[in-house]
Amino acid sequence: MKLNENEVARLIPHRAPFLFVESAEVLGPREIRGVCCWHPDNPIFQGHFPELPVVPGVLMVEAAAQLAGVLMVQQAQPQKLAGAVAPDNPIGVLIGLKRASFHKPVLPGQFLTYTVTVEAVVAGMVSARAEAVNEEGHKVCKCEVSVAIVEKAALVDASQ
Repeated sequence: MKLNENEVARLIPHRAPFLFVESAEVLGPREIRGVCCWHPDNPIFQGHFPELPVVPGVLMVEAAAQLAGVLMVQQAQPQKLAGAVAPDNPIGVLIGLKRASFHKPVLPGQFLTYTVTVEAVVAGMVSARAEAVNEEGHKVCKCEVSVAIVEKAALVDASQ
């Protein structure tokens, strides 16, 4: 199933300038591929190495987490997660990061293609492996993210 940016935005709460996923394709119940473009007019480039702008690694990790969240919500994963109660208004939140590595700088205007694969499902959360390649097919980053599905209202209540 292919998703455009509007369909992605219906599944996760992120909006510009923090919605990084422009399109996605669900490849199966545990795998998603998505495209992110780091547009030159993105405000992040005004302050992150303005003389030689590069995409911050933390934003590349965030894009991977966004794709994991899209997959969980789109596939109705909360209903399938062992020991989890499916929230009425689910939201995926990044709760962990391991083994992040960055292999090549990502410059303004570059497109990245991410592949995110769920490795483990445990009580309302998933652990997923992510890899991004640039337009030439070179690996630019990889990481492991953990994403939990929570009720949106519970997330707001916890912040107060």
